[in-house]
Amino acid sequence: MPQSSPADFPTRSSKKRPWSTRLLGDDDDDDDDSSSDDNPPRRPPPSTGLRPHAPLLPATNYRTLTTAPVSEQPYAPPPRYPLPYPFRQPADDDDDYEPARITRRLPITAHHTPANFNTLFTDTTALHNLVAQQDATVAAQRLFVMSALDENFDILNETEALRANHDKLKKENEDLLAENTRLRGEHADMSWKMDNIKPIAFQLRRRIRQLESDLEKARADAHK
Repeated sequence: MPQSSPADFPTRSSKKRPWSTRLLGDDDDDDDDSSSDDNPPRRPPPSTGLRPHAPLLPATNYRTLTTAPVSEQPYAPPPRYPLPYPFRQPADDDDDYEPARITRRLPITAHHTPANFNTLFTDTTALHNLVAQQDATVAAQRLFVMSALDENFDILNETEALRANHDKLKKENEDLLAENTRLRGEHADMSWKMDNIKPIAFQLRRRIRQLESDLEKARADAHK
């Protein structure tokens, strides 16, 4: 890391710094001399949609769960599940993909020497690795939940199929009950008709026997 002097870092004592180097939340308008005619209150330039921020940190490999320096970390391919900003999902033919650079707005003060910055960078890398480990845990839990949801949907689909089959069998049973009721009615009608025909049939059989007897007598008289 190149050596830098304390003069490279802005301090609270600096006056009339450019707007791009002012700290977020640094309010110098409350100074006693800001209300004088020589030092009128400074107004921010027209907004361009971009907020001032701290310098970019070196590229960090989020998939390597180690506190080793970035230059010593082995490259690991990015995950295939979607990642939040500032990550992006690489395409299948994206051979030039590199991990996105991480931006962090860190307050720059006078006591940030290179040694302290190395400590801060090591702590930030450890935090990045912890976040990556938590992302992996969340991804595994998400896969488990998605598999459980798929299984639940399969059970729901099977239940719907069984319910539809039950409704079909219920309708067929109702049709059979209606047919059974109709046949019972026809059987009752036939029984009533048989009950009415039995006396008539009995009288007819008596008449036939009487006619046969009269015929036998007539034949016997004819032979005499």
